Amino acid sequence: MTRTPTQQYTNTAEYSRYVSHPMPSAWEAVLRDFGPAGNHQPEPARPAATGGHAAPDHRPAPEKLFDKLMSALSERERGVVHGRLGLRLTLETLGERLGLTRERIRQLQKLCVHQTVREHKDMLEELISWVAEYGLKHLTVPETPSAVVPDATAESVLATLFSLCMVINPDPDQGPAAWLQDHLGKGTLRSVQVQHVRKTLRAEARFVTAAELETLCALRPGSIEPGPNSPHRGLYRTRNGLLALESWTVPQWTVAVARELARHGHTEWHFSEIAEALKFVAPHLFNGAPGNVVLTALLTDAGRALTEYAGHAGRYRLKEQGDGHTKNKDAVVAVLRLSNRPLSTEEIKARLNRDVALTTLQVLLSQKDTFRSFGNGVYNLRSQRRPKKTVADHLITELFHTLGRRTLAAETVHTAAAARGLDPADLMEQGQTSSYFRYRTSARHYVPLNTRPRRTK
Repeated sequence: MTRTPTQQYTNTAEYSRYVSHPMPSAWEAVLRDFGPAGNHQPEPARPAATGGHAAPDHRPAPEKLFDKLMSALSERERGVVHGRLGLRLTLETLGERLGLTRERIRQLQKLCVHQTVREHKDMLEELISWVAEYGLKHLTVPETPSAVVPDATAESVLATLFSLCMVINPDPDQGPAAWLQDHLGKGTLRSVQVQHVRKTLRAEARFVTAAELETLCALRPGSIEPGPNSPHRGLYRTRNGLLALESWTVPQWTVAVARELARHGHTEWHFSEIAEALKFVAPHLFNGAPGNVVLTALLTDAGRALTEYAGHAGRYRLKEQGDGHTKNKDAVVAVLRLSNRPLSTEEIKARLNRDVALTTLQVLLSQKDTFRSFGNGVYNLRSQRRPKKTVADHLITELFHTLGRRTLAAETVHTAAAARGLDPADLMEQGQTSSYFRYRTSARHYVPLNTRPRRTK
């Protein structure tokens, strides 16, 4: 039984806390062409792919080399070389097929192999060097590779070439012998490339064109052509010609859809909205899935690695679009630490790179183990050292001590400030966040913070 992406994400622990939302109507225009394609569609223009480990332009063509080698042999000799080296037939089986004795097959094989290697040694050595540097997974061969040997397959072509290369490099632990044993022996070359493509798509977690994917996987153009008879039938082609991976996990599907939405300005979303979007994009995978499937996936380690909480109940965004903090509290702490001074609640909200309700922020700042209140809605970190006194701090503290009062009228302070060259407007602004005094706008007076006035005799 095929396991769907949603089967491992059905925990209801958190789901009951939130209200479900339908998919926003504005999303339909963005995601309309991301449904499954009935027929092949032309690929849309997309930004050029970056990254990957692209192979050089002089990528070898094994099928052409194979045809060149086989063309130099007679039809019977081709049958012997390809049958023994490519199809791995026994002497007896191949002898029955060609009407020759076992000994004659052995003689022809030895003669043709040495003749072929001697005449085409340079080309075989170039193939060895290229595969040793870039790996077998980047070496592609067409499904019907040879016009000279009709029954040749991609696997038999490479098996023939690597067997001939073993005459040049007979080391059993590396080189052509190891390639035959590790790749052609345990699984077909095509399956190695298919796994490489799928691994790349899992790491990318985004919709790509076939050309982008070939660039990321360092494969030849035209190597990836999904379809019912293709080795890449596990790929999912959208109506607009992009490719996805049907076996993506729910976090990966969520991120892929969220990245397309972010490209059109929709950077934050409710988990239930994304759940509806997944049903819209891939109905054959997500129709009938429980509503909590996305939320549960986002709460896993894989989900937390790709997304982050956006500040509202049930709202998330991609980490690449956010501030790098999972919790609102961590984001507030980062803002205060960066400012290195007390901030009002409004200032903290303005500096947050997330939409947090003011009431939520006030409740958060009331946590006395982390934040220190200076009154009038001004806060700082409890672990933050008290900032050094400014000129205004010194002036106000001096006036409190000299006059011995609990409050100072604004006119008195501003007159003293002007005498020392200070701007009264700056003094009033600093009075909102200073650690030493506070300016009360409604009463137009200044009061000290944690400072007892010294009365004069």
